[in-house]
Amino acid sequence: MVMRYERRHGFETLIDRLRRPSPRLLLRPQVAPVTLFEFWTHHDDLAGPNGLVHAVPATLAGVIPLLLRYRVKQLPAGVRVTVRTSDGNHTWSVGPKSGPEVTLDGPAADLVRWLAGRRPLAEIGMAGPDAKVRALRAFAGRV
Repeated sequence: MVMRYERRHGFETLIDRLRRPSPRLLLRPQVAPVTLFEFWTHHDDLAGPNGLVHAVPATLAGVIPLLLRYRVKQLPAGVRVTVRTSDGNHTWSVGPKSGPEVTLDGPAADLVRWLAGRRPLAEIGMAGPDAKVRALRAFAGRV
């Protein structure tokens, strides 16, 4: 229905619609990080291959806990994974409270890329037991 409306009213109408403020639903605290992730990731997918750099909003780090919860079953079993942004402002953990722990450290944008199955621009630091770090490195890139 929306696509028919857009075809009927033309390209200019579509551009005008895109220039309007975001719908309030997309700005709600529960939805905003997901919306930011979607828009930023798609922009990153276009900017990178074209040799362009794009901004990394300070709020992008808020996407990391959502990605961790989404990926928790794909991470090595029995390992506590702690993710820290390299600026030291954010830390999150998933997995069992006891047992081996692997710590990931990097810029928020690269942690988001890695957790989303994309190649980070910088090296993601990983520290912990060798076998668990290897298992975590093997996870990288799986979507």
